[in-house]
Formats: sequence, C-alpha cells, structure tokens
Amino acid sequence: MTEAAPFGYHGAMNALPPLALRLAEGAPRDPDRFLAWAANTPALEGFKVELAHGEVTMMMVQVSQAHARICTNLLAVLLQKFDRTIHLLTTADFGVRTEHGIRYPDILVDAGVGNGKDYAAREPIFIAEVLSPSSIATDMIEKRDEYLQIGTLQAYLICAQDEPRAWLFLREDGRFPASPVMIEGRAASVEVPALALSLPMADIFAGIPDAPSA
Repeated sequence: MTEAAPFGYHGAMNALPPLALRLAEGAPRDPDRFLAWAANTPALEGFKVELAHGEVTMMMVQVSQAHARICTNLLAVLLQKFDRTIHLLTTADFGVRTEHGIRYPDILVDAGVGNGKDYAAREPIFIAEVLSPSSIATDMIEKRDEYLQIGTLQAYLICAQDEPRAWLFLREDGRFPASPVMIEGRAASVEVPALALSLPMADIFAGIPDAPSA
C-alpha cells in the first residue's frame, strides 16, 4: 500500500488540511459515484483516496524508493506474462470494487474487457500490495478480508519492502486459505498455477537488500 502521512478519515479529521477535510466530508459513499468523483476532482492531485465501510480515507502520497522499486519490478515481470490486448496491468491509479467500497491496489491485473471509460476493474485476477510501516494492518487484515471476497481473484500477494520476503494467498479448490504461504529469498519464486505464473523473487526484489538495514 502507498506509504502515507496519516490524513485518514478514521478519527483524525482534524489532521487533514482544510481543503482535504472539505473534500473528504463531501465525498459520495456510493461506490459508483465515488469512482466518478475521485476521477473528476482535480483538487485530489497529491492525495490517494479509498472508500471502505462507508468511510473515506485520504492520504498524502509518499512512497519510499524501495516501495517504488518493488512495484516497478513486479509490474515489469507481470507485463511479460500477460497479453496486454486482453488484460489490463496497472499500478495504484485504477480502482477495485470490494464488498465494502473501493480500493486502489499497488499492482492489479484485470482480465475484464471494459469500454475504455471504466474507473474500476471488471475482473480482477491478481492483486499485490507492498507493505509500508503505516499499512501493515491494513494490507494484512483489512484489505486481505476485502480482496479475498472478490469472486474472480486468483491470488493476493503482499511484499515486504526491505527484504526479499512475500506472503501469498492463493485460491485453491474455489477458496482461499486462512493463512498465506510465506516466500523467502531470491532463489524462490511466486507460483500461481491458475494463471500460469512463475514470478522469480530475484526479479521482484532486484535492487532490494537481502535483509533489513539496522
């Protein structure tokens, strides 16, 4: 998830800048209207907004170099695996509908064929988030619970940003397990048989140290 200053709409409204506060208060709570609002509100530039459980979260976008590197690496690997004429591969600027609102994953693969005017995925099949200190609980618990309810999703990958380590929720026999598989080290790979994916950890974490710095 994008690293962010905690300008959340979760009990910290007085921490929001005045303009952001007004925008958050006036945002529609209906998912379709929220998508259109987020796409057509120029003043949102510099903020990331999501809708969950009827609440809006607004955050100033501040990603670390490591976060940006892993997202770029993973997207580059995925672009080699999918036919881009029938799949959309994108970073955190395209929405995903969940049971509780709208999320913007760090990495998304959408197999749905849209009309070019959609603001959210029609058939998300692969989602990835890169952890940051401020997003561990959100990515590991809240978003996990929301993403794993998406009927078309085959895999949810969570990546550490300070070492080659990842956690994979993989749909098998029509359901996701309660706990993810942890994948460690550059010699390993992320395997998603349903999508014919084998993603080398060495490629995903290229340029990332083998262990967190002290």
